[in-house]
Amino acid sequence: MPLLKTWEELGFSGIAEGSGPVESGAVLFAQMPADKQLKILGPAKYMAYREGRLSLGNLVGRKVSTKWGVTHYERSLKELGLDQGELLKEFRDYRVQQLAAASTLPTLTDIEKLTATDVLVIGELNKSIVNLWTEKIQNNLQVVLTGKQRIHYINNHPEMRRYEELLVDAVLNPDEVHRNVKDGMMAIFYKKVDQHHYLRVAVLLQGSPNERMHSILSYRLANVKEIVESINSGRFAWG
Repeated sequence: MPLLKTWEELGFSGIAEGSGPVESGAVLFAQMPADKQLKILGPAKYMAYREGRLSLGNLVGRKVSTKWGVTHYERSLKELGLDQGELLKEFRDYRVQQLAAASTLPTLTDIEKLTATDVLVIGELNKSIVNLWTEKIQNNLQVVLTGKQRIHYINNHPEMRRYEELLVDAVLNPDEVHRNVKDGMMAIFYKKVDQHHYLRVAVLLQGSPNERMHSILSYRLANVKEIVESINSGRFAWG
């Protein structure tokens, strides 16, 4: 196998060598902010992607022509068996819910003011995520943070104080969700925070509606290696 010259050897200084693994397009797309995904896919396909009803691979069609050979094209929602009108309605409803939720979401001050006996409603989890753990999702989407658990994660990970303003978004708009290796009802929410780290929120889910609601148990940073190991172990659930 021939050795390639470095950028320095080719006369270009200050350019980092590309020695790391190249991530797939699907992985890179999943790591994009939701607004960029929406801009690329459009409302209907974005909604189907967000709900797990299609993947990027589903969108790639293949044609074989005696004149042009093999060509690829973007498959339509109709071709995928999805109703564009229905998806657009779902998207409008989703936007309305987003706007309504944004006006009532807890603030950093609300989180910081929690005492040991307080319970703070964070918001409603994505129903497609909860549905992976239980079919009983009606009146079973709210997630809470107790003052007791906040004290717990601050004591164990004091560096998370500076990430608390991101906690709500990490839970309500995660990049991906994994299963926990020990507890079948524990969901691990991940949200990318920089090139090397994710926010990691452990949420204990309830199999049916009850007064306890879904509850945040821990909050810390996770590195990319942890995510990869979890995926390789088959614990990836949503994203």
